[in-house]
Amino acid sequence: MDRGTNPKCVLLLSLYGLTMIWSPMFGTSEATVFSSLAPHHDELFVSRVVSLAGFGLSMLALSLFGERVRKNADRFPMRKVFVAIGAAGMLAGSLVGLGLLPLTFLYAGSLFRGVYCAAIAVMWVDLFTKLDWKTIGASVSAALVVYAVAGLAIGAAAQLSATLAAIILVACPVLSYWGYRRAGLLIEVPNIKQKDMAVPLPTRAMLYVANLLYGVMLGIILHYFAMSDTLAAVTAFLLMSFVMLCVFLHPSNALGLHFAYRAFMMVVAVSIPVIVLMKWSGFVVASIVTTAILAVMIFYTVVIFSDTQARLSGPFWKVPGMCQLFAAVGMIASSAAFHFLLSGDASSSDLMLVSAACVIFVASVFAPNDRSQVRPWGFSSLVPSESPEIKRLRRCGEIANEFRLTSRELEILQQLASGSTKEEVAEALVISPLTAKTHIHNIYSKLSIHSQKELQQLIEE
Repeated sequence: MDRGTNPKCVLLLSLYGLTMIWSPMFGTSEATVFSSLAPHHDELFVSRVVSLAGFGLSMLALSLFGERVRKNADRFPMRKVFVAIGAAGMLAGSLVGLGLLPLTFLYAGSLFRGVYCAAIAVMWVDLFTKLDWKTIGASVSAALVVYAVAGLAIGAAAQLSATLAAIILVACPVLSYWGYRRAGLLIEVPNIKQKDMAVPLPTRAMLYVANLLYGVMLGIILHYFAMSDTLAAVTAFLLMSFVMLCVFLHPSNALGLHFAYRAFMMVVAVSIPVIVLMKWSGFVVASIVTTAILAVMIFYTVVIFSDTQARLSGPFWKVPGMCQLFAAVGMIASSAAFHFLLSGDASSSDLMLVSAACVIFVASVFAPNDRSQVRPWGFSSLVPSESPEIKRLRRCGEIANEFRLTSRELEILQQLASGSTKEEVAEALVISPLTAKTHIHNIYSKLSIHSQKELQQLIEE
């Protein structure tokens, strides 16, 4: 098992779930923690819109100026600044909930959290794009488990002391960032510079429309979940997340993602008509079904976000950033429609109808269509896949992890994989031919091969 897929790495990556607490992309509301805010439906709605707007505008800025941001990212502690912004947003919302700040500060806290969620998404996706699909699936599923458990823990803490809940909330961004940094040390793959890839306008249009519609669909469920989540609903979310985690952690995973996907769709598609026909569709049952589907939709939110960026890492975040902007617009639109037209209420039949619509949407748009299971995540495969050069470099990183090559050996491996001779390797890396020969011998020994031809065969596996 390589370093990128070991349990410790998955455990650290699961701390991404802490960034979902009060996140505009995942719908948790301050009212679930601080009961004093529960009566303020309009204010909570506006705060979610402000948070989503902060997220969407941050993604727009990243889409327009991503290359400039990337080139200047190391000139000052940008990541720590954004974590501080996230903690400040958590603190502002908590102080409003504790009655120590006026209600208007709720909007400032929401804006800070929206900007933070955009920045932290970039950080975590940067790690996810370097992993194989099984590790991505396991890590995101584990993050959803952590999100549900942390939500239950914070809710329980609030029953004991609202101040304790506030402290835990403020600590969430810090703990998540710590997990990001520690996981980054375990994921040792080459820093691959993807070439700029011109995405045809029709492909971009399909991606943006798909994300807009997905945002509309997700926003309806999240608006309900933010206002009316119950212990039964959170438990259903937790169980579904745990089932997905077990699928990806299975040692052989012989059945594969495609089987798990089809099984889920079949179970839900059969369950909903049975529940309706048998008249079991009370509000509790409807909320459980809807929340279980929500877990799957959030899973796809993260992995397709990661997948799109992996396929288009240059220009930096141009297309993925716009995709997330359209998703944010869709969520704002559906949340507003839900709030003003339905006054925040939903009947059991409404929720079951939304559940059925979500299943149809996910089945038609997110069907895993990459039979190689390299990146089987659905509509993001509209984006051109990696070039042969990028695939070769990524494969070199996987081999380096598996056989524990040094950083210098990885550099030489990349040269050999491109067909360079011993002399060309020495010239490119400014080392003597004798040193290059020694390194090549050590690489072949670790990989149990004897020639450059065998190396090419290993890389193409």
